[in-house]
Amino acid sequence: MNKPLRRIAIFCGLLVLALLIRDNWIQYVQADTLKSDTKNRRVAIERYATPRGDIIVDGKSITGSAKGTGSGYNDFEYKRTYKDGAMWAPITGYASQAFGATQLESIEDGILTGNDDRLFFRNTLDMLTGKKKQGGNVVTTLNAAAQKAAYQGLKARGKGAAVAIDPETGAILALASTPRTTPRPSRATPRRPTARPGRSSRRRTTPTSRC
Repeated sequence: MNKPLRRIAIFCGLLVLALLIRDNWIQYVQADTLKSDTKNRRVAIERYATPRGDIIVDGKSITGSAKGTGSGYNDFEYKRTYKDGAMWAPITGYASQAFGATQLESIEDGILTGNDDRLFFRNTLDMLTGKKKQGGNVVTTLNAAAQKAAYQGLKARGKGAAVAIDPETGAILALASTPRTTPRPSRATPRRPTARPGRSSRRRTTPTSRC
Protein backbone atom coordinates (compact mmCIF):
# COMPACT_ATOMS: atom_id res chain seq x y z
CA MET A 1 0.00 0.00 0.00
CA ASN A 2 1.43 3.36 -0.99
CA LYS A 3 1.75 6.25 1.44
CA PRO A 4 -1.38 8.27 0.38
CA LEU A 5 -3.63 5.19 0.61
CA ARG A 6 -2.14 4.32 4.00
CA ARG A 7 -2.96 7.81 5.28
CA ILE A 8 -6.53 7.55 4.01
CA ALA A 9 -6.93 4.11 5.63
CA ILE A 10 -5.59 5.41 8.97
CA PHE A 11 -7.87 8.46 8.78
CA CYS A 12 -10.94 6.29 8.05
CA GLY A 13 -9.98 3.97 10.90
CA LEU A 14 -9.75 6.92 13.30
CA LEU A 15 -13.18 8.13 12.16
CA VAL A 16 -14.70 4.70 12.85
CA LEU A 17 -13.01 4.61 16.27
CA ALA A 18 -14.33 8.09 17.09
CA LEU A 19 -17.86 7.02 16.12
CA LEU A 20 -17.64 3.92 18.32
CA ILE A 21 -16.39 5.96 21.28
CA ARG A 22 -19.12 8.56 20.79
CA ASP A 23 -21.79 5.88 20.47
CA ASN A 24 -20.71 4.17 23.69
CA TRP A 25 -20.51 7.52 25.48
CA ILE A 26 -24.10 8.33 24.56
CA GLN A 27 -25.41 4.83 25.30
CA TYR A 28 -23.76 4.30 28.69
CA VAL A 29 -22.53 7.61 30.11
CA GLN A 30 -25.19 10.07 28.96
CA ALA A 31 -28.13 7.63 28.94
CA ASP A 32 -29.66 8.76 32.26
CA THR A 33 -29.21 12.45 31.44
CA LEU A 34 -30.85 12.08 28.04
CA LYS A 35 -33.66 9.97 29.49
CA SER A 36 -34.51 12.60 32.11
CA ASP A 37 -34.33 15.49 29.65
CA THR A 38 -37.70 17.25 29.56
CA LYS A 39 -37.35 17.62 25.78
CA ASN A 40 -37.22 13.84 25.35
CA ARG A 41 -40.82 13.02 24.41
CA ARG A 42 -40.12 9.29 24.16
CA VAL A 43 -40.16 9.04 27.97
CA ALA A 44 -43.52 10.81 28.21
CA ILE A 45 -44.97 8.73 25.37
CA GLU A 46 -43.92 5.52 27.14
CA ARG A 47 -45.23 6.75 30.51
CA TYR A 48 -48.71 7.45 29.12
CA ALA A 49 -48.91 4.52 26.69
CA THR A 50 -50.67 2.39 29.34
CA PRO A 51 -52.98 3.19 32.27
CA ARG A 52 -51.08 4.25 35.40
CA GLY A 53 -51.61 2.25 38.55
CA ASP A 54 -53.87 3.67 41.23
CA ILE A 55 -53.11 5.34 44.55
CA ILE A 56 -55.20 3.50 47.13
CA VAL A 57 -56.75 4.87 50.35
CA ASP A 58 -58.80 2.56 52.59
CA GLY A 59 -59.05 0.04 49.77
CA LYS A 60 -60.43 2.55 47.26
CA SER A 61 -58.61 4.31 44.44
CA ILE A 62 -58.37 8.10 44.51
CA THR A 63 -56.78 8.27 41.05
CA GLY A 64 -57.54 6.79 37.66
CA SER A 65 -56.60 6.82 33.98
CA ALA A 66 -58.75 7.93 31.06
CA LYS A 67 -58.32 7.49 27.33
CA GLY A 68 -56.82 10.56 25.69
CA THR A 69 -58.22 12.10 22.54
CA GLY A 70 -54.97 11.57 20.67
CA SER A 71 -54.99 15.16 19.44
CA GLY A 72 -52.53 17.84 20.43
CA TYR A 73 -48.82 17.83 21.18
CA ASN A 74 -49.14 16.65 24.79
CA ASP A 75 -52.21 14.43 24.53
CA PHE A 76 -51.05 10.82 24.62
CA GLU A 77 -52.94 7.54 24.78
CA TYR A 78 -53.89 7.90 28.46
CA LYS A 79 -54.13 10.78 30.90
CA ARG A 80 -54.43 10.95 34.68
CA THR A 81 -57.70 11.58 36.51
CA TYR A 82 -58.36 12.37 40.18
CA LYS A 83 -61.23 11.87 42.61
CA ASP A 84 -61.64 14.77 45.05
CA GLY A 85 -58.39 16.14 43.66
CA ALA A 86 -58.18 19.22 45.91
CA MET A 87 -58.54 17.13 49.07
CA TRP A 88 -55.89 14.60 48.09
CA ALA A 89 -53.52 16.93 46.22
CA PRO A 90 -51.00 17.28 49.10
CA ILE A 91 -50.48 13.51 48.90
CA THR A 92 -51.00 12.56 45.26
CA GLY A 93 -49.54 15.68 43.66
CA TYR A 94 -50.18 15.42 39.93
CA ALA A 95 -48.97 13.57 36.85
CA SER A 96 -49.02 15.99 33.93
CA GLN A 97 -48.27 15.24 30.31
CA ALA A 98 -46.73 18.69 30.00
CA PHE A 99 -45.02 19.32 33.36
CA GLY A 100 -44.08 15.91 34.75
CA ALA A 101 -45.11 14.58 38.16
CA THR A 102 -44.97 15.64 41.81
CA GLN A 103 -45.57 14.13 45.26
CA LEU A 104 -46.51 10.42 45.27
CA GLU A 105 -47.07 10.54 41.52
CA SER A 106 -43.36 11.32 41.20
CA ILE A 107 -41.96 9.37 44.17
CA GLU A 108 -43.71 6.13 43.17
CA ASP A 109 -43.62 6.70 39.40
CA GLY A 110 -41.76 3.43 38.85
CA ILE A 111 -44.52 1.40 40.50
CA LEU A 112 -47.35 3.40 38.93
CA THR A 113 -45.94 3.04 35.42
CA GLY A 114 -45.05 -0.63 35.92
CA ASN A 115 -41.32 -0.06 35.46
CA ASP A 116 -40.18 -0.78 39.02
CA ASP A 117 -37.82 -3.75 39.52
CA ARG A 118 -40.29 -5.23 42.02
CA LEU A 119 -42.68 -5.79 39.12
CA PHE A 120 -40.08 -7.57 36.97
CA PHE A 121 -41.50 -11.09 37.30
CA ARG A 122 -45.08 -9.93 36.77
CA ASN A 123 -44.06 -7.92 33.70
CA THR A 124 -42.09 -10.88 32.33
CA LEU A 125 -45.08 -13.19 32.81
CA ASP A 126 -47.39 -10.67 31.15
CA MET A 127 -45.00 -10.40 28.21
CA LEU A 128 -44.83 -14.18 27.79
CA THR A 129 -48.62 -14.52 27.98
CA GLY A 130 -49.26 -11.60 25.65
CA LYS A 131 -50.88 -9.35 28.25
CA LYS A 132 -50.59 -5.60 27.98
CA LYS A 133 -48.22 -3.93 30.43
CA GLN A 134 -49.94 -2.61 33.55
CA GLY A 135 -49.00 -0.15 36.24
CA GLY A 136 -48.83 -1.22 39.88
CA ASN A 137 -50.93 0.24 42.67
CA VAL A 138 -49.59 2.25 45.61
CA VAL A 139 -51.33 1.43 48.90
CA THR A 140 -51.11 4.24 51.47
CA THR A 141 -51.63 4.34 55.24
CA LEU A 142 -54.04 7.28 54.94
CA ASN A 143 -57.46 7.28 56.57
CA ALA A 144 -60.14 8.70 54.29
CA ALA A 145 -62.36 9.93 57.13
CA ALA A 146 -59.47 11.69 58.87
CA GLN A 147 -58.35 13.26 55.60
CA LYS A 148 -61.86 14.52 54.83
CA ALA A 149 -62.30 15.98 58.32
CA ALA A 150 -58.93 17.73 58.16
CA TYR A 151 -59.56 19.13 54.69
CA GLN A 152 -63.08 20.37 55.41
CA GLY A 153 -61.97 21.97 58.68
CA LEU A 154 -59.13 23.82 56.98
CA LYS A 155 -61.33 24.79 54.04
CA ALA A 156 -63.85 26.40 56.42
CA ARG A 157 -61.04 28.25 58.13
CA GLY A 158 -59.56 29.45 54.84
CA LYS A 159 -55.87 28.82 55.34
CA GLY A 160 -53.74 26.29 57.19
CA ALA A 161 -52.23 22.80 57.25
CA ALA A 162 -52.80 19.65 59.30
CA VAL A 163 -51.06 16.29 59.68
CA ALA A 164 -52.33 13.25 61.60
CA ILE A 165 -49.76 10.57 62.49
CA ASP A 166 -50.18 7.18 64.17
CA PRO A 167 -48.07 7.53 67.36
CA GLU A 168 -47.25 3.82 67.44
CA THR A 169 -46.12 3.27 63.85
CA GLY A 170 -45.44 6.79 62.57
CA ALA A 171 -47.78 6.15 59.63
CA ILE A 172 -49.38 9.25 58.14
CA LEU A 173 -53.17 9.09 58.50
CA ALA A 174 -54.03 12.51 57.07
CA LEU A 175 -52.17 15.33 55.36
CA ALA A 176 -54.16 18.39 54.31
CA SER A 177 -53.55 22.04 53.50
CA THR A 178 -55.53 24.98 52.12
CA PRO A 179 -55.70 26.84 49.88
CA ARG A 180 -54.32 24.63 47.14
CA THR A 181 -54.71 23.72 43.50
CA THR A 182 -56.72 20.82 42.13
CA PRO A 183 -55.03 18.20 39.91
CA ARG A 184 -56.84 18.01 36.57
CA PRO A 185 -56.66 15.52 33.70
CA SER A 186 -56.37 18.27 31.09
CA ARG A 187 -53.17 19.57 29.56
CA ALA A 188 -53.61 22.84 31.41
CA THR A 189 -52.01 21.42 34.53
CA PRO A 190 -52.10 23.59 37.68
CA ARG A 191 -49.10 25.09 39.37
CA ARG A 192 -46.61 22.77 41.05
CA PRO A 193 -47.86 22.24 44.62
CA THR A 194 -45.57 23.48 47.38
CA ALA A 195 -46.51 21.05 50.13
CA ARG A 196 -44.76 17.68 50.17
CA PRO A 197 -45.98 14.34 51.45
CA GLY A 198 -44.25 12.55 54.33
CA ARG A 199 -41.01 10.66 54.04
CA SER A 200 -41.03 7.30 52.29
CA SER A 201 -40.59 5.57 55.65
CA ARG A 202 -43.97 6.99 56.70
CA ARG A 203 -46.01 5.21 54.07
CA ARG A 204 -46.55 1.67 52.95
CA THR A 205 -46.15 0.97 49.26
CA THR A 206 -47.36 -2.33 47.83
CA PRO A 207 -46.86 -3.20 44.15
CA THR A 208 -50.01 -4.95 42.95
CA SER A 209 -51.57 -5.76 39.64
CA ARG A 210 -54.06 -3.17 38.46
CA CYS A 211 -57.42 -4.63 37.45
